[in-house]
Parts: sequence; structure tokens; C-alpha cells
Amino acid sequence: LMKKEIINYLINDLSKSLLGDSINGSPAQRRFGLEAMAKSLYYKLTDKEKNKIINKIKKPRLDV
Repeated sequence: LMKKEIINYLINDLSKSLLGDSINGSPAQRRFGLEAMAKSLYYKLTDKEKNKIINKIKKPRLDV
């Protein structure tokens, strides 16, 4: 369960950049590429980094 949440967090973080954007690519293709990058990043994260992301996800957002 946390794995999926962390990967979604990474996808959202990556989607804020132009990473994976191409001239002839569709939004679905970009999303697919970002998912692959996020999964790769997830497996490279240390436990400490994963815990930091989990804390960011669980922290209540005041700017909403």
C-alpha cells in the first residue's frame, strides 16, 4: 500500500517538470514514461528516503 502511495508521489513530483515531454507524444505516453521512471526511482530509494516521503504524504496540508 505504501509502495503505491510513494510511487504516486514520485509521479506527481516528476510531472511538475518537462521530463518525459516530447513534441509528438500524448499525455498518456508521458504518464506511462513517468510511471516507469518513478518505479525505477522507488527501487533505488533507501529506507530513510522512503520514510521521508511517507512523512510528507501523511503531513496535513495547510495550503488547501
